[in-house]
Amino acid sequence: TKQPPLLIEARDAKRMVLVEFPSLEIAKACYADPAYEEAMRFARKASNRVLVMFEGDLG
Repeated sequence: TKQPPLLIEARDAKRMVLVEFPSLEIAKACYADPAYEEAMRFARKASNRVLVMFEGDLG
């Protein structure tokens, strides 16, 4: 069973970046990784982000 999209962060954005992971679980683990959290402290100061995680195929 596919899970519905999980909205993580939401703000106005002028561009979109898609990142594909082998599974939703791996994407969630990446987001929760301490190294990613540390990098995001800097990125949040320099960018507006919308982060949505979802399971499925875009095609």
